[in-house]
Amino acid sequence: SAYDLMTVDRVLRRILPTSENGADTGPPVAEVPSSFEVAGHIAHVNLREEALPYKFLIGRAVLEKNRPRIRVVVNKTGSIENEYRTFPMEIIAGEGFDEGEVERMC
Repeated sequence: SAYDLMTVDRVLRRILPTSENGADTGPPVAEVPSSFEVAGHIAHVNLREEALPYKFLIGRAVLEKNRPRIRVVVNKTGSIENEYRTFPMEIIAGEGFDEGEVERMC
């Protein structure tokens, strides 16, 4: 299908409301968040405030377009404030993981 041939960036540009596509499905997103870091099977995104209403949609797109390499997608919810360089996060896509397991893998 056409979806199978699309990149994460292209999928998100088509489904998120932006000034480019004129979609009127919610508050517009100025910058489409399609980049992420990878640690093992985990993709880590840093979503801006404007993208938070769409975080589960974004997580699903990142997960679907990067399977089987990626099994879970997390979003950073705070800043790095300790010597171990860990950060608070939330799981926005994936199955079979809990936040404690994700923290141990990062």
